[in-house]
Amino acid sequence: MAAHLEDLPSIARSVKFYRFLLVLYPADFRQEYSGQMLQLFRDCCLRAYRQNGLLGMVRLWAVTFIDLVSSLIKEHMQKETNMSKSTFIRISGWALVLAGVAFFLIFLVYYLDEANPLLHIMSAYYVTPLYISAFYAGPLLLSAGLLGLRTRYGETASPAGSGMLLFGALAGPALSLVGIIGSASNDSLWIYHIYGPSVSMLFLAVFGIIALDSKPLPRGNALPLLAGIVLPVIMGVGLILGAIDGVIDRHPLVLYAPLAIQFLSMVALGIILQGDASEQESLAAA
Repeated sequence: MAAHLEDLPSIARSVKFYRFLLVLYPADFRQEYSGQMLQLFRDCCLRAYRQNGLLGMVRLWAVTFIDLVSSLIKEHMQKETNMSKSTFIRISGWALVLAGVAFFLIFLVYYLDEANPLLHIMSAYYVTPLYISAFYAGPLLLSAGLLGLRTRYGETASPAGSGMLLFGALAGPALSLVGIIGSASNDSLWIYHIYGPSVSMLFLAVFGIIALDSKPLPRGNALPLLAGIVLPVIMGVGLILGAIDGVIDRHPLVLYAPLAIQFLSMVALGIILQGDASEQESLAAA
């Protein structure tokens, strides 16, 4: 029975995705604990599915993801064995840059395919590792970027701003996981993978509104708002009107030009974050 359950798409995808997430741990930690953690997670998946089906899997991922983020931060911030705070901020800055590039790439390819259907770009692009990496890694990269922003600027921006970044870093990827896992048994749930980054960006935009007043960044305090506002607004309008596809088909530049600005702002924000971390390291060394 257990062997049969392991073959279910929702469980197989969950275990595979969890194995991928374990790569985020430090090498020494992975070598010692990854095998045990993977086996424990597989057993938890089987138990959750046996007791509550797909809903049990969603609940398991909600708890697992929060614990995973907390554990990753703890392991990577350990003294003398893991990365320093400034190194974490710098890496998260580059993660935010890569997130902006990933989302820009996804929407650019979609626009090109819609404008030039004879090119069949999407049908060819879906099977490439580049597209798969962008589509699935984007929410995680965005989450890491938000955690870096919170680590560097959260206290300066106020407790409310820090909380917005934390909520965005946790809630967005959790929704994306619902889409990844749920789509194995219900195709209509795939849209939650898009809702995930939209939620993260919404919280980033709220932080950006706070940043306009508190000015925690050394420069470009409007960037968090620009980097977060467009996609949530588009998704919100689409949910309310239920006719966003028609607007896209008739006036693609009305949406894609602002999206390009948003993702480029995300890249600029990541560059500022990692550059600020490097400056802090230089000052500390001096």
